[in-house]
Amino acid sequence: MLRITAERRRRGWSQRRLARLADMAESTVSQLENGKIYPYPGWKKRLERVLGVPGDELFQEVSDDDKPGAGA
Repeated sequence: MLRITAERRRRGWSQRRLARLADMAESTVSQLENGKIYPYPGWKKRLERVLGVPGDELFQEVSDDDKPGAGA
């Protein structure tokens, strides 16, 4: 799972809500989370602003321990 997905889920947000907050299309968020498209620098900046995580880190894989609800 990419960190962007983990961060979104940790907040309890839908892809639609994240897209709205980042001024992006919902389909773009979905494609980014599923690795179908590579994020443009502008998209990274928008997502970084909304999620408070460095843009490059949002597109790294996270371990099972880092997933929301892991170990709980």
